[in-house]
Amino acid sequence: MDDLRATERSQWEALTLHNIAKPLTTIPSVNETTALQAVIQDLEAQKLNRITVLTPADAVAGTIDRGDIVRAIAQKLNIRLPARTTATGNRRGC
Repeated sequence: MDDLRATERSQWEALTLHNIAKPLTTIPSVNETTALQAVIQDLEAQKLNRITVLTPADAVAGTIDRGDIVRAIAQKLNIRLPARTTATGNRRGC
């Protein structure tokens, strides 16, 4: 994602996925079974906002970011967080 952000918009139509894609083995990732504490440590140690989550078959299951972690902890502690606001100003639930 960062490589796409660093690419000038005028080049987007000329670039292919091959130009910006990276092998899964080179991007920061955790497994679906990784403990939340370990995910937080990885995010902090590598100074990341998000990290890729892999299935046991090493397929991408998704990503987890700091906001996801805050919401998971708040839910576990039964703390109600305010609804998030999208870029358009609409409120959406957690």
